[in-house]
Formats: sequence, structure tokens, C-alpha cells
Amino acid sequence: MGWAKYSEDNTELTNERLYYLKNKKTVNTQNKNAALGTTQGGKLMSKNATESEGCRDIYLICRSCGKRFLFSAHAQRVYRRNGWCAPKRCKPCKEFAKAARLMRHSK
Repeated sequence: MGWAKYSEDNTELTNERLYYLKNKKTVNTQNKNAALGTTQGGKLMSKNATESEGCRDIYLICRSCGKRFLFSAHAQRVYRRNGWCAPKRCKPCKEFAKAARLMRHSK
């Protein structure tokens, strides 16, 4: 994970990471339940029921830079419909990783 240029930003990033680590277990449980389409009781719901239930915009922490990024309700429905896991990186980090991967393979 990267660090910011100024110490004030580093403290903010550190606080966000600590908050994330404290609440990691609940976030992971919520993401797994959303991906599996289960309710809090653990009963499996039909695909139509999971798509019709309301999703809310949530903020996730980027695995690469540690910043928060928005995972919109619409994107959640698309990810769920396609059976994908929630994103781990923000869009700029994804683009950077893709460019680096292309540069490595072009040699």
C-alpha cells in the first residue's frame, strides 16, 4: 500500500486502515452474504429476490492505495448478476496495474 506525501494525509490513511481492520469481519460477512444472495438467517434466496432487493452505495478500501472508493448500488447489482466478487482496487489502481501488465508483456 502506498503512502501519501504529507504526514497529515498519512495519519488519515492510517486511521482509515485501522477502522477498516476493526470492522473487517463485519464487512467481509456482509460482502459474502451479498455475493451468495443469502439473508441474515442464512437461507438462500432466489435470484429474482436478490435482484429486486434494494442495494445501497457503499465505500470499499482499495487494496493497493488504501483510499476509499464508491461501489455503487448499480455496480453491485451488475457484479451480483454476473457472479463476480466485489472489486478490490479503485479504478485508477486497476488502470495502473493493467498498464504495467501490458508493458511487462510487450517486451
